[in-house]
Amino acid sequence: MMSQPQHLRQGTEKQMRDRYACLSPSIGGFASFFSSFVKSFCGQGHVVAVVTAVVMLSCIIVAQAKLASAGAGVERNAASTGDSIEGTLTSRGLLGNPAASPSTVEPPTGTEVDETVQRTKRDGKTISRMRAWTEELNNSSLHVELTSFPTRQSQVAFWVLPNGSRGCSMFGRTMYDSNRRPLQSEFWRNDRQLKITGGADFPPDLYPEALPAIALLRVVDFMHQGGSGKIDQQVSPYGFVDQQVTVKDSHQLQVPAGRFEAVRVDSQPNASSILPSWPRFTLGVVSPFLPQTTYYFQAGPPHRLLRKEQAGTPFIGGPEAITELVRYYIVGTTASNWSGRHQAGRSAG
Repeated sequence: MMSQPQHLRQGTEKQMRDRYACLSPSIGGFASFFSSFVKSFCGQGHVVAVVTAVVMLSCIIVAQAKLASAGAGVERNAASTGDSIEGTLTSRGLLGNPAASPSTVEPPTGTEVDETVQRTKRDGKTISRMRAWTEELNNSSLHVELTSFPTRQSQVAFWVLPNGSRGCSMFGRTMYDSNRRPLQSEFWRNDRQLKITGGADFPPDLYPEALPAIALLRVVDFMHQGGSGKIDQQVSPYGFVDQQVTVKDSHQLQVPAGRFEAVRVDSQPNASSILPSWPRFTLGVVSPFLPQTTYYFQAGPPHRLLRKEQAGTPFIGGPEAITELVRYYIVGTTASNWSGRHQAGRSAG
């Protein structure tokens, strides 16, 4: 067969380079190689080989274009998931809505709500009352705590806890005065950009300084006495603290909501994470004096928080306090803590 004229071959090569070089670096490099391949075979009149190569190249281009599109889709899905969570939090009055308060944020129908009361250990005065619940949210758990105080201030707090991680991805908390005006607010996101110059390399399973009791359920096995884990809390822009969590004994526990089979879990800060530059022997002396918080959880599902004993030290702030479960119920039903107490008593007995 007759070969193509020189100027036609050059035009064909240029069109191929211009068309494929913009697709991706790998495809662009392959296009340059293919243009040399065309020149070689066209010069010898091997038209069939050229056609075959064009078909093969088309398949490769389509395959790589699909891969690139799929990768972009994953990124878009991840971004849209984050946007979706923030949109849901905003619509629920938990994020970006300073008018929200415990009276305007409500749990979905069918959700269990646990009510607790915190009192001073010394004289039993009420410090706060709280309603808390956990619900599913875009492959994560959304934990919400609504707190009211005797002096009529209130507080709304939430944590987004990814199902595939032991850490927290998002946290927000706002305190309001008696007229529902915001007094102070904070927002936290678990992001690599939390690290600033001179700061620590934060672990991936990180929590903000405020820690909900549900976090302990995610790091220890309640059925294994002596089991342990840790929770990392960011306490400043420059560092974090390890909370050492240990499962202790189990026994029956009486609280205002009823009698339950309970598991004790202790949490204490790791001295070396607070004082990283101190000698080991000095840390051994300091560790026993670090405040310990004791939790009691229901042994069986849904592992409700039954009681919390908090030491009153400057590190934690506030007086020595005891928090107890006083009531739990399912939203949208007539169930009350009486039926739950009756069932708990029968199962425990």
